[in-house]
Formats: sequence, C-alpha cells, structure tokens
Amino acid sequence: MTRILCVRDAGLVEEALSALGRLGLERDGCIDLGSSDTRVENVLRRVLEDTLGRGILSGMALEADPTARTREILLEGRAEWVLTLPPRSGSDLWFILGLNGRRGVIRGSETAILTIALAGALYSAGWNAGFLWPDRILVDGVETVRMNVEVFVRPYNIGLLIYPLIIRERDIFLHSSLLLLVVLHLAFVGKMMLEGKAEDLVFKAARLDLARGRRVVVEVEGGLVEGVALGCDDDGRLIIETGLGRAAISSGRIAWLEGYH
Repeated sequence: MTRILCVRDAGLVEEALSALGRLGLERDGCIDLGSSDTRVENVLRRVLEDTLGRGILSGMALEADPTARTREILLEGRAEWVLTLPPRSGSDLWFILGLNGRRGVIRGSETAILTIALAGALYSAGWNAGFLWPDRILVDGVETVRMNVEVFVRPYNIGLLIYPLIIRERDIFLHSSLLLLVVLHLAFVGKMMLEGKAEDLVFKAARLDLARGRRVVVEVEGGLVEGVALGCDDDGRLIIETGLGRAAISSGRIAWLEGYH
C-alpha cells in the first residue's frame, strides 16, 4: 500500500494522488510531513523500496563526483536504485536518480523520453508544464528544468543516471508532494525503459509538446534541419516534415522555434 506526502502545498494533494493512481499505485490518503527534510527522505526511501527494491538514499552530494559514486554503487550490485540529493546549503536544486537494470533494453532518445515523463508528472500535479525536445521543460512558458541523462552499460547490466537541473522555482520540488511524485514517476519510467516498455508515454504526453505543429530549426551533427515538427515517435526521436520528406532526429537540439522567444 503506497501513500504520498504533502507538506505545504495542500492544494496538490488530490492532483498528486490522482497522478499516482494513474501510475497504478493505490490512492489511500497522504502523510503530512510538516517541514522536516529527514521525514521527506524517509518516505521517499520507503516508497521507492516498496516499488523498486532495495536502494540507497544518499547524502553523497558533497563528494567531488556524486555521479561517479552513484554509478559505482549500481555497478557493484549494492542497490537497485540510488537517489542522491543536493546539500542543504546549495544554491541550485538538483537530484540524481540511478537505476540498475538486469539485461535491460534501452533504445531511442533516453533523454527525450525522460523529459516527456517529467513534464507529464508536473502537468499531472497541476503545473502548466510543457516540453521542448529533447531536454527542456517549461512551466508557464519559462524554462524550468534541463534534463541530463547518462546511460552506462556492461554485459547483462544497463543503468540510468537521471539528473534534472532546476533553473528556477526551487519550491516546485522542495517541501512539497511534487518531489515524491517526480522521483517516483521517473523511477517507474526508468524501469519501463530498462524493460523496453516506455513507448506509450510519448503518445500520452503529445499535448505537452510545445514544438508540435510549429516550424523549427534543429541543430544536428554536421548542420541544421528545418521544417515543421510533427512530434516524437515511440523511440523519443523528433519527427520533422522538411518539404523533401520526413526526418527522424535522435540527437540534437531545437535552435529556433516559431513563436517562441
């Protein structure tokens, strides 16, 4: 039985419960955690362990390279997941979620699929969120999150490191039910990706695609591609109608978007 937390943002309770329900979790109420970061972390640990197996909720943020340490823990088989939170005094909010897959399958644009998933989590919780392929999330039209995803592979073992950089609106994540919602949502999506089952997420979030139906210029290796964005395919690739045909772009960035400044 899974519960969610609500701290200051009481208005998010029903939205978060509903979103978690759509992820297949039971909606049996919430836990009021007050303002204690420790209690938030305890609930994060419990819920992630209930759903993903044993893991580590880490205070490694003060180390020189927490991403390397997270990767090492996963590759050593010491945990199925690692969640690394930033130091309390940090000026930027970020977190690292590492997932360990056994004989997993990852294909397509991992960053794009997880960006779409995070935009969907924010939207489900009541925020006016949308995404720009492959790694940008906007809230109320302002860039809020830049996603960074690292995939590491060894025989019979694939891992993901997911670390969003929060550019503004730090309270979106701190001390609110949304931190749990986002981490849990990304954990489920990451697990689905490791199992090769993430395709339908792209289509469910099509309404959040801010480039869909607009003219774009995309920077790719070796040049530019210009045309009308048609959305993402089930591998997270950006599909563009160029006038000479359709191009499926797996890596690059949108350099210009019609109507967006």
